[in-house]
Amino acid sequence: MINYLMWVGGNTKISDFIEETLKLGISRKLPFLPRQLNKGSRIYLASLQIKHIRNIDGKMRHEINPVIFGEFMVDHIEFIVDEINPIIDEKFTKKGLAFCQVTKEQERKKPKRMDGKRLTAGTIYVVNYPPDNSEIKIKERKGLFIVYEPFIEAKIGLNFFRGIKLFSLLDYLKWCKGLNNGTEKDLKI
Repeated sequence: MINYLMWVGGNTKISDFIEETLKLGISRKLPFLPRQLNKGSRIYLASLQIKHIRNIDGKMRHEINPVIFGEFMVDHIEFIVDEINPIIDEKFTKKGLAFCQVTKEQERKKPKRMDGKRLTAGTIYVVNYPPDNSEIKIKERKGLFIVYEPFIEAKIGLNFFRGIKLFSLLDYLKWCKGLNNGTEKDLKI
C-alpha cells in the first residue's frame, strides 16, 4: 500500500486531536481522492505545534516546532451526499474502493467534531473506523491509530501543505540522517 502525509491544523493541540480520535475515530477531509488511496493505506500525521511567545520588546511572536506525531490506517473513504446514489456505488465498487456514502441527515445525528459537522454534500473524508451501522454506537468506534513517543521532529525538508501527499517515513528519516553526514547528533529522532 501507498503511504501519505497529512498536517493537522497548527492551532490544534495534539492532545486534543488524540482525545477526539479516541472518542470518535479519525475523520480527515480530503481536497481530492488520491488514485491509490484505499483501505490499508497508512497516513502519517504531522503538526506545526505553534507556540506564542513574547520577544525582548514585548511583542507576541510565534514559534513553530513541526513534528510527526503518529499514523493511522485507512479503513474506508466516506462521501457526504444529499441522498444515497447507486451510480456512485457502482462506479467505485468497480474500482475496488472501500467507501461508504453518508447522507447529511445521518451526519446531523453524530457528535460535533473540532472541525465542525460534516454537512457539505460532495466532500470526501478518510476515516480509520468501520462504517457505522445500527448495532454499533459511535462511542464504540475502534480503528488503528498509533501515537509516537517521542514525536519525530520534522524541522528540515518538510514544509506545511494543505491536503494529502505521498510520503515515506523511512525515506524521510534516511534523508535526514544523510544530511547530518551519517550522525544523528543534530536530529532528535
